[in-house]
Amino acid sequence: MRDVLEATQDSGWVLSHEGYNVLTESAVESRLAFGNGFLGMRAARSVSRGPTWVSWMGYSRWASWPRCYVAGLFDMPNTEPPVPALVPVADWSRVRILLDGEPLLAREGEVLLGTRKLDMRRGMLLSAWTHRTPAGITATGHELRLLSLADRAAGLQFLQLSLDRDGVDVRLEASFAMAGLGMEPVRLEQDLGAWRTEGTRKGVAMTGTATLRLGDDALAADRPFSLQWAWRWRSVAGQVAEFDRAPCWARTRRPGTRAGPPATC
Repeated sequence: MRDVLEATQDSGWVLSHEGYNVLTESAVESRLAFGNGFLGMRAARSVSRGPTWVSWMGYSRWASWPRCYVAGLFDMPNTEPPVPALVPVADWSRVRILLDGEPLLAREGEVLLGTRKLDMRRGMLLSAWTHRTPAGITATGHELRLLSLADRAAGLQFLQLSLDRDGVDVRLEASFAMAGLGMEPVRLEQDLGAWRTEGTRKGVAMTGTATLRLGDDALAADRPFSLQWAWRWRSVAGQVAEFDRAPCWARTRRPGTRAGPPATC
């Protein structure tokens, strides 16, 4: 599995960024953005970036601006002049980690290591980070994210997490954040959500699965809301938790037509 999390050896295929700076984070997310023709997303960090919402203060500058888009999902926003724009769909990459009840945030503690690599040969974003919290807990993570070229309606996220001490109460939460932002809900189930744009009446649906393993054991997840998962365990120093998530989307081209492209998951 370690080989999967390593970038292509030919550096000509790899765009890299090291470190974290709140002033440049948004630009890094843009430069390392990736897509497959149907789906596209910015290279926002999945862990430790905190919440993002739409502010009434239009000039707010967010340290991180996660966005995922589906091709052709346009609507007419409330702007002057009114110009059609792509509607962002759910932020499917965010993972929230709490250590002894305290969220792991880049703005708190110390980021000892942080790298992101866009592997253009294999079409994936690879990340590695080491973070020391104000309580002195050191967390280390490795992540792979991709949008499939075999099935362009599907994505994949794989994350490894380990801590440097025993007995930490760990909670990992995964959700489709900002799902349905600016859209009307059509259907919400435990593993499925569907929405419709207010103006153009185009529809988008998403589904997903998520699992977490400690060694050979798969942990059962709490499912508090639609498209949300949460796991909890006590840490063992050096033990690696492996989290994976596989989301899929479908989009109606215009009112009354069937969704496309079809997803197989």
